[in-house]
Amino acid sequence: MSLNMSMVDPVTAGIVVGFLADKVLGTALEKYTEGAVEKINGLLGKVWDKLRGNPKAEIALQALERQDLSVKTRLETYLLDAMEDDPAFKDEIEALVGEIESGKRQSADGNTMILSGQGSKGAIGNNNQIAETITNTTNYNGVMPAD
Repeated sequence: MSLNMSMVDPVTAGIVVGFLADKVLGTALEKYTEGAVEKINGLLGKVWDKLRGNPKAEIALQALERQDLSVKTRLETYLLDAMEDDPAFKDEIEALVGEIESGKRQSADGNTMILSGQGSKGAIGNNNQIAETITNTTNYNGVMPAD
């Protein structure tokens, strides 16, 4: 790990490893638009290429390909290390994840998931509920009033 202390968001690594698991298991990608799925495939190729030189990461990726989900946490760690060591790679991955997350489809029950910030806040609900939540939390300049 380098001494470059640019903040790497662990949520991003978790999302990427989740995409890897979804791809291997053949699940959950249907909630994304076709364009977002293409970006997911490109993102996964970049991550695989980056981790390929790390023998432990390669073993974990191979285990994931065998549908061993117990390696997800280790893969997140290896990805975080790679992102910390290579700020350009980090920026590229974060940008792709942002683009992919904006390509989510609205679900059949009318709910949409919105992530904000660095994964620290989110809202799930129908569009009116989400709009109300966003309005109620942003009208206070980022500080919620005391009850």
